[in-house]
Amino acid sequence: VEAAKLFGFRRGDDVLKGLQERIELLKKANQSVDGWKSLVPDDDKLDLYSQHDIMIVRHKAQYMIKAYLLAMEKMNQENWRQCCNMAADQLSELGLEKLNSGDGVARWNAVFRVANTFPHPRRL
Repeated sequence: VEAAKLFGFRRGDDVLKGLQERIELLKKANQSVDGWKSLVPDDDKLDLYSQHDIMIVRHKAQYMIKAYLLAMEKMNQENWRQCCNMAADQLSELGLEKLNSGDGVARWNAVFRVANTFPHPRRL
């Protein structure tokens, strides 16, 4: 029940299946030139995203994928915050922007789980 709530699923939903589906959605950000558009409101029909904004959306997707994978792998061993911290550390080793902690990843999950989209990085 707690995991379902944390990730924005309904009571009784299969949390692992839901996370796997969300991971597949997030992977789209890097699978094609315009794949990131599926993760933002209105698929960027108004063309409001700069190249830097697009990079931020893609990075958020990668951090969240890693945190979800860690959460599934380490369920009952680590809590969500620890999984977010591990994701932040591991992806910074690959060259993504260094996060001070996994707090950002946890916040992105709280926003993303509502509609499976990220708000504009500059909140226009």
